[in-house]
Amino acid sequence: MKMLRYLKCVLAVIVLWTGVVFVYSAEDTRDVKYRLLGPLDNSCVQSSVRVSTDNQHFAYVASNPAGMSVVFDKKQDSQYYKEIKTESLVLSPDGKHLAFIAKQYDNWFVVRDWKQDLMKNFADIKSESLKFSPDSSRLAYTALEFNKWYVVIDGKEKEGESYDQIRPASLVF
Repeated sequence: MKMLRYLKCVLAVIVLWTGVVFVYSAEDTRDVKYRLLGPLDNSCVQSSVRVSTDNQHFAYVASNPAGMSVVFDKKQDSQYYKEIKTESLVLSPDGKHLAFIAKQYDNWFVVRDWKQDLMKNFADIKSESLKFSPDSSRLAYTALEFNKWYVVIDGKEKEGESYDQIRPASLVF
């Protein structure tokens, strides 16, 4: 019970009998004043819904026959991808930036603010490694190429530094 008192943010995804999905957020569970962030369309992958730490922005992965794309604050990306790792969708701490891992032509890459982060494709990128810096200005992740793992920071690979393994949660700014 005490744990609920200190909860700063609550996210509720509500599915109505009509199939319309809404995202609500609350600042404090004691007052339970919910604010409608917006309706989600039927193509929403519900497990991918993310809300910024300030409760002002939200994003989710949309899936339809054309492929997968991301919706950020009700604006859908015009690019469709073969696949998006839904668990990889992250919003920056200030809520102004987003990043996710996408696949096109059997190669993985990171998309940051609607642009491919590094003009290079990888065999794999670990979802849990995708991290924004606390000030939201930098982005880091781990990527696999030719059976070696690399750290990519701000779209630049660390030259010559490759590893047999990197723990995805080990990246810290």
